Amino acid sequence: MKEKVRAGAKPILMKRGRSEKGASIALAAAFFFVCVLLIYFGFNMSVLMGGSRQVRNAVDAAVLNVAKRQIETKIKSSNAFADVADSTGNIGISNINRVWGKALLVNANAEEIQKAGLAKGSTMGNAATSYQMAKQLNDDLVEKLTDPIRLNMYFRHTSNKRGAPLLGESSKLDKAKDTQYQIAMVGRGDESNIKYKADQFPAGTSVCGLKFNGQTYLQGYQSLMMNGKPFMFTTFHAAEMPHLISDTVFQQSKPTVTPVGDFSNPIPNAWHASGVVYGEKGNLRASASAVANPQRQFDLAIPYGYVKIAMTNESKWYIEGKFKKRIFYKSEPGQKVLGLPMGKLSDDKQFDGWANLGNEYNQPSLLAYMDITGGDKEAVYDRMTQRLKQVDPKFSKQKLKKLLDKVSLTSGASEYYIYPVYKSADNTDPSLTVGPDTGSLPGWLKKAAELDGGNTTIVQEKALFGEPNTAYPVPIDNPPPTCGTKFTGTIDWAPCTGFNQCLGLVKLARETRINFVPTGGNPFSGI
Repeated sequence: MKEKVRAGAKPILMKRGRSEKGASIALAAAFFFVCVLLIYFGFNMSVLMGGSRQVRNAVDAAVLNVAKRQIETKIKSSNAFADVADSTGNIGISNINRVWGKALLVNANAEEIQKAGLAKGSTMGNAATSYQMAKQLNDDLVEKLTDPIRLNMYFRHTSNKRGAPLLGESSKLDKAKDTQYQIAMVGRGDESNIKYKADQFPAGTSVCGLKFNGQTYLQGYQSLMMNGKPFMFTTFHAAEMPHLISDTVFQQSKPTVTPVGDFSNPIPNAWHASGVVYGEKGNLRASASAVANPQRQFDLAIPYGYVKIAMTNESKWYIEGKFKKRIFYKSEPGQKVLGLPMGKLSDDKQFDGWANLGNEYNQPSLLAYMDITGGDKEAVYDRMTQRLKQVDPKFSKQKLKKLLDKVSLTSGASEYYIYPVYKSADNTDPSLTVGPDTGSLPGWLKKAAELDGGNTTIVQEKALFGEPNTAYPVPIDNPPPTCGTKFTGTIDWAPCTGFNQCLGLVKLARETRINFVPTGGNPFSGI
């Protein structure tokens, strides 16, 4: 008996089997398609990520090269700062702080001279000129350090060799054309590349330095006032190579974000740039920041500075305590001088008055000559030493005395110069020596340099009676008169700024007083 099939009933089992099979195929196809998409997008994402790393690395290298090669950016030095220029006579980031260091010492010396009441018309003028010339060199260098053409050259020197191969074989790095190079002053308050010692600055002047690894440095990017003028040095960390820094640190150190103080147009030490790689598979962009460092350190100095010693010799002739004449004599011993021909005493006795002069130069050394009258000369040596420390920070008073004690007097020489000798072309290894004006002095030394500081007496020397010079009469009428000599003098000091090389003058004004009196009288009375 056949079963009745209910009207409207469907063959459930057969249709369900066909639906499940079709759905499985569709799901498999969809899954395969999704997998292909994921693989495709994953591959492209990995290519982009790898390309992005390549772009970042390329931009990092290009910007780091900009910072490294800033040491090649230089300007010609002026004559006033030739002694702090490099071996080619140029100024760059390595020695621009030397320029400011010399100008700082010149202005410190001028401030001391002004406070001591010894300023001349040229004192402040020379200090101002020194500052203005340093500022001009500074501004000229900044202009070159920020020149986009030069920066592009440094950037492309590396970028032309770098790209992002994952973005296509022909991809190359180029600077982003819609951005400019940016500059910053990084490491504010840290050390510059100028070391100094506190006693290089004259009395009444000083600076606030930074101690690091046993050395004291002038601080970078800190306003420093001297002689009413703002000075600023560039930070270059000791024992540090040019390196990349974070963009955050760079942005915080930009002068437009954080001003550097009263000083306008400081030398930058960091650069920022953006680069783009145009590739077949896309264009990617990155930016980087880097700090420069010349990796050179210098002592604060006026390399072409010197201290001058000058002697004057004067004889004053008296008869019975009354002044008759003045005669200057040479800087050499054993000079026989007829000072009073036909001299006449109050008793009408006549004579020829002679003297044997210059015997103060019959000394074994320049130091012995300076100390011939005895007494305390330490104040003179202290002033000389302080100024000579501006040439060589390691110099000392003990070294000064040893130096003067080794120098033999040169007959006829009335001026001696204490100056440095250098082996290096950039004047960084001073060895102080002494030479007479009649000898062979270095070509840079300006003997006729104007003294831009007034003089003051430091030592009133003790008198020597009857020595080192002597007098004798040749009688015309007998008996001959009695005669005697009194040797004395003063030691003056004239501090100078160093702008014209001269840092100070020691003037030894020695005089021999000669008196003739009647026989048996006191020849030292009245002189």
